[in-house]
Amino acid sequence: VRAYDSRSTTAAQKCKFAETGFVDFLDTDLAPTTDSEGKMQITHIGAIATGGSASITRYTGQRFTFQKFGYRVYGATVDMSSGDNDLSAFTPVILTEQAGIARTQAAINTATTVTSFQDLLEELHVLALAQVGAASYNAFGGGNLFTFEGGVLTTNFTTVNVDATAASKISYNSTTNTLTLKSSVLTDTATVTRWVNSGAINLQNGAQIQGLYSASGASNKILEINGVTDGSSLYVGNNATGITTLFQANTNQSTYRVYFAPGTTPAQLVARELYPFQRSAQVVTLVDGLNVVNLVDIPDIGITEEDLATVLAYTEIETPSKFYDRTAAFRLTEQGIKLGQMVARSGT
Repeated sequence: VRAYDSRSTTAAQKCKFAETGFVDFLDTDLAPTTDSEGKMQITHIGAIATGGSASITRYTGQRFTFQKFGYRVYGATVDMSSGDNDLSAFTPVILTEQAGIARTQAAINTATTVTSFQDLLEELHVLALAQVGAASYNAFGGGNLFTFEGGVLTTNFTTVNVDATAASKISYNSTTNTLTLKSSVLTDTATVTRWVNSGAINLQNGAQIQGLYSASGASNKILEINGVTDGSSLYVGNNATGITTLFQANTNQSTYRVYFAPGTTPAQLVARELYPFQRSAQVVTLVDGLNVVNLVDIPDIGITEEDLATVLAYTEIETPSKFYDRTAAFRLTEQGIKLGQMVARSGT
């Protein structure tokens, strides 16, 4: 048995592993023996040659990677060209805490979808644990699928699919360098305020991204909607097909941002309904970069009953005034806001 012991300054960061016989260490997955130890893999560099019965050519180096939850991946090549005949070597494992991890690994594993950049950071960290030793993983940034600094999460995936109905919460194809996330709305948070990805981002099956974004080689489109009064209904959708991009009832913030991945984007209908005010709607042909829509509250003089709860409680429509008021209230729903101004009033 050839034993190797990689040590750090604290017992919690120590990893022990062993290899039996003279074999290639490649793909030898060495699990931790206790919860306080990490996961290590050592990869053969060089070759073993046997000469006489007592003569062995030592390894010129051993490449290993080390990852422990809550710490950045660590990799090193150990010099094994000197030492006694048992080919033992010692090297310190110097771990650096991975900034930005807020949840426990159990909480991350329990989650069923990705809802924010913060979630994405934590999911990538856990995904990295499963990628230790994989060539595609070690090839990037000395073993990092991502970097996080100053609130900016940077990834290098060729393609990212954000899919509201994906089969699994997060999956990674190392052959194509494609990441797939199950998410309906992916947004920024206080910790992670920006996501920078070097490849294409595909929004699938109604998925949305809101926040600040960047990608190399292409320009994104951001639709910013200002003046969204609390309690209103906000709709953004494909003007040609009527497919919803964003619908938010009972809004609770004044500004909403909707992100569109690089490429051709169909014109979007932006509509805001707020009882008892007029409908505010316009079709926006998006250009690269930031597109701003400013909404203004204009009272609807056609409305007779200004209390929304009273109008919603109607059980009968006996008068033209009730009919007008009730259709105005119906426009607060996703179905109604798409139909638009169904009833008009002129005089009496």
